[in-house]
Amino acid sequence: MVLAQIPDISGLQNLEEFSIQNCATLIEIDKSIGFQGNLKILRIAKCTEIRIIPPLMLPSLEELYISDCSNLEYFSPVIDEFGDKLKIMSVRHCIKLRSIPPLKLDSLETLELSGCDTLESFPLVVDTFLAKHKTLNVISCCNLRSIPPLKLDSLETLELSGCDTLESFPLVVDTFLTKLKTLNVNSCRNLRSIPPLKLDSLERLVLSYCHSLESFPLVVDQYLGKLKTMLVTNCLSLKSIPPLKLDSLELSGCDTRESFPLMVDTFLAKLKTLNVKCCRNLRSIPPLMLESLETLVLSDCHSLENFPLVVDGFLGKLKTMVVKNCHNLRSIPPLKLDLLEKLDLSNCFMLESLSSVGDGLLDKLKFVNIEFCIMLRSMPQLSLTSLENFNLSYCYSLKSFRNILGEMRNIRGLLLVETPIKESSYPFRNRSQLQTFHRCNCEYDNRSDGNDPKLTIMNEEKVNASNVKYICAGTLNLQMNYCQKLLCCLPM
Repeated sequence: MVLAQIPDISGLQNLEEFSIQNCATLIEIDKSIGFQGNLKILRIAKCTEIRIIPPLMLPSLEELYISDCSNLEYFSPVIDEFGDKLKIMSVRHCIKLRSIPPLKLDSLETLELSGCDTLESFPLVVDTFLAKHKTLNVISCCNLRSIPPLKLDSLETLELSGCDTLESFPLVVDTFLTKLKTLNVNSCRNLRSIPPLKLDSLERLVLSYCHSLESFPLVVDQYLGKLKTMLVTNCLSLKSIPPLKLDSLELSGCDTRESFPLMVDTFLAKLKTLNVKCCRNLRSIPPLMLESLETLVLSDCHSLENFPLVVDGFLGKLKTMVVKNCHNLRSIPPLKLDLLEKLDLSNCFMLESLSSVGDGLLDKLKFVNIEFCIMLRSMPQLSLTSLENFNLSYCYSLKSFRNILGEMRNIRGLLLVETPIKESSYPFRNRSQLQTFHRCNCEYDNRSDGNDPKLTIMNEEKVNASNVKYICAGTLNLQMNYCQKLLCCLPM
């Protein structure tokens, strides 16, 4: 049966929910649907031939969903009393919809406009008042040019995303968004500014791919005391960020920034994650107090010359430290890293030395990658009893390595490709877990069942390995101790 028209349903006076879905041949909805006095939920989805929504007078309506009606062009004017009880209004993927009539939305809590490619104007809200509104999402409405002034006293979540032609942020009456917890402004490429806002409750702020945004939103009273997470990504024109207190901070792709945002009193006592990526012109980071920091990432900051000075050198809760592709970084200051588990300093070409790491000697460290630190000349004394993977390849200037304290009982991989260490001590006694990092194509690899501990070393080394049975080695002068079970040594 092919359904082309919804029949007259005026006799269904007790109807509370009406859903029309996947009716690809439906052309017209009978006007009687707009006069159902008890209707609470109206859902119209994937009716691709519908061009118009009939006039609506639905005083009991609480939820309205219209989605994937690809030929829908406009709503008929709504009639008085529509929207008095409406809590949720969602209009999604109606790609030909150009406008939505003025609405009175005193009870509205959630409004979503998403994927309406030709929608040029935001629905006019009578009295500009959305007193109970908690969530406003405007997503991928790529022709939307403006949003009228709104009063949003109860708003908790605001997302503006993929609105390419939107030039101005909605004017908030009284600048008052004191209950807002999440503000996400993403891929609004022509947005130039955000007006002053009062954001007493804001916890998460995302500014992403807003290429024309020149200034950070001015915060009334400069108060963001509850802000926990701030992500600023690929805002290419953004030049400054005001002083803030944070729990999580990510700066990514901010190529015009030469300086790091000034932090209040250099104090980020609650900050757990600091992620600075692809800020190619960033030259310095000011002194910071990072008592609670657990993850630190400095990546692809090609102009960064100095590691941030940490007040008292204390990073006692840090577990992950990734500083890679910072080509001009020359040194890392003394740090206290009692809980560090992962250290990655790869491709820091100008790094010459690693300073003392305090009393802990990195005995919790499981992963170390220092490959392509071509100017690195020395390593501090370490205790690596928990270490599992160790990569020191292509460190062309590293010729010595201070004694490693204790036994490396958990080592599984060691890679020393093109690293000219002449004197070192790697205590590999009782290494039942040792596996190769670098595999060659020799006959041994084809014969091995893969169960025996094995080791690959690419330069002259002194080897202590009681359980290693096979060593693949090329052009090396190996001094072997404790290798009673060694069966063969094969050149690569």
